[in-house]
Amino acid sequence: MPKHNPGGDVRAGRPEPTCAEALCLLLLERETGRMPRTQRRAVHYAVAGAVLVDLTLADRIGNGSRHLRPTHPAPLGDDLLDPLLARIHAEPNRHGVAAWVEQTAEHADEIRRAALDRLVARGVLAVEKNGGFAGLGARRYSVLDDADHDLRRRLAHALSDDVVPAPRDVALIRLIDACGRFEQLVPPRELKRARQRITELRAEPLAGHAVASAVERSVAGLTPPAAPGIPVAGNAFSLAGDVRAYLTREYQRLGPVFRVRAFKRRITVLAGPEANMFLVKEGRNHLRSAEAWRDFAAELGAERAVMSMDGAEHDRMRNGMKRGYSRAAAEQHIPELVEIVRREIAAWPPDRPIAAHYALQRIATDELGILAAGTSPRDYLDDLIVFVRDLLLATVTRQRAPSLLKGRRFRRARARAEKLYQQVSASHDPARRRDAAPDLIDDLLELHRADPEFLPEADLRAGMLGPFIAGLDTMAGVCSFMLYSILKHPDVLERMTAEADALFANGGPTVRDIRRLDVTHRAALETMRMHPTAPALPRTVSNSFELGGYRLRAGENVLMAVAVPHYLPRYFPDPERFDIDRYAPPRNEHHQVGVFAPFGLGSHTCLGAGFAEVGIAVTMATLVHEAELTLDPPDYDLTIDPIPIAHPTKAFKFRMKPRNPGRN
Repeated sequence: MPKHNPGGDVRAGRPEPTCAEALCLLLLERETGRMPRTQRRAVHYAVAGAVLVDLTLADRIGNGSRHLRPTHPAPLGDDLLDPLLARIHAEPNRHGVAAWVEQTAEHADEIRRAALDRLVARGVLAVEKNGGFAGLGARRYSVLDDADHDLRRRLAHALSDDVVPAPRDVALIRLIDACGRFEQLVPPRELKRARQRITELRAEPLAGHAVASAVERSVAGLTPPAAPGIPVAGNAFSLAGDVRAYLTREYQRLGPVFRVRAFKRRITVLAGPEANMFLVKEGRNHLRSAEAWRDFAAELGAERAVMSMDGAEHDRMRNGMKRGYSRAAAEQHIPELVEIVRREIAAWPPDRPIAAHYALQRIATDELGILAAGTSPRDYLDDLIVFVRDLLLATVTRQRAPSLLKGRRFRRARARAEKLYQQVSASHDPARRRDAAPDLIDDLLELHRADPEFLPEADLRAGMLGPFIAGLDTMAGVCSFMLYSILKHPDVLERMTAEADALFANGGPTVRDIRRLDVTHRAALETMRMHPTAPALPRTVSNSFELGGYRLRAGENVLMAVAVPHYLPRYFPDPERFDIDRYAPPRNEHHQVGVFAPFGLGSHTCLGAGFAEVGIAVTMATLVHEAELTLDPPDYDLTIDPIPIAHPTKAFKFRMKPRNPGRN
């Protein structure tokens, strides 16, 4: 039999807070000492709802579904509630529930201030003033003795299936949810079950139900705040610049849901751990990538590619490709990875400036091309760079007009990419592959032969060129940023070099050796935190949903800013500092739920993440073992080309001197 949960004191000896006081206490941000600066209108509606719920629970107004009927005119002796009660009694038939919520919300700041002052007077909060003109600054509050702990525990308990919760607790939970702060009440692992429970509780006609419902409807009608922009262009230039820093600033100012505009194109941004958790848990049911990548696939002659698939067909395509992109596929070819890096180093002129990103593009595309597709793209590299860059700019990021793809330069690059595709295809004729270990291309061709309706020949081109595209973007970008980072931090470079020398001390590295790399692995993680390959992922809403107090409707274009938590000090202290010790016990900052997404999140997480991790580790370990590397000039500070995918500019150069050329 369900247990009844009547509520209880926050701390013995202290009066139980009113609904309004409890709401303000729970919404108070520990870090800033203030009420949320984001979703202000939603918070105002919730505060208004809280005082109306207090009057309902005090039996001063009725719980009707349409109107707030005064039931008892006697004042409560409460200077927060009595003025509102008097207004309701003065106009008993003129306003419905929603209208009273709207009207009371206009006084939300006064209510909030009074509620917090009461908590200060009772020793629940302490208050201090920031500096300001004539000493008038914004107040900051701090919670004393974890005074909100029991309240949070009680509300979490109210969401249990075996509890009949108090009406006050249900109303309070619903008001907090309307503000987009529901995730603060329950641990992430219990969030899905708790959300199911609150859906059940919404159907219960408990005291305060009509008020909570009116608040929820009012909040649902709100539109997300818009990031300020400039005339005509809107936020286009900010989005084309350091997008990770820009989206982080707007998240900190506007909250997890806000809107941006690039000329006439409007996009809703979903950011922060709230959005990341939603993407992991619910993204499959509510978001799709088809629209974002459809034109990219079409330019490759394909109706569909793995990036533009969703649901069951996406799962099937990933399963068909996962062996070729797996960690095991890279680990089986560690000697080949080492040899590719050594060949490139042997071609570098000693003590001469070398363009870092291009050099690493040569290495990464060779690694992925040879191991996953059996073909070196070296003769096609310059055209591939043009082909992939222009294609992404015109079809995915939309930072250039589609006419870019009609120019002579792109048409030549497309022709060369087609020639590479034909070469890869010809080299994988079954008669020529009898004694060869199957690679990614073999798996794609087998999937095509087994079910040509699912994977027609016309769609093979996108899959066969995939390894070369991944080498240009993911692996080369991470290795380039990592090289800069370790050259800027000689202590890390020294530790990595010692680790790499030990790796090669007894011959070529083995799988076990690579898995034991520590400094190299943590340096790669920190590089991907500071310079993620895909800081934001374009998606389209497939089924409407609510997040952060706002309703996202089917058909909306959204940008999942998955990397925003990478730069939030509450998760990664001093986030602009390169610090590989974040990833060692006891800190393990990357283990926090929903905050670390170096390869994306959800069903479209990078398929080649395992392959890339091995490739990056082997590449960087071989580099520092074989060559002494220095920045050129020594005081160079990194500049980044943000489009279409962030990478170091050509200004990033290094010099090298051989250390252990070709020696095992």
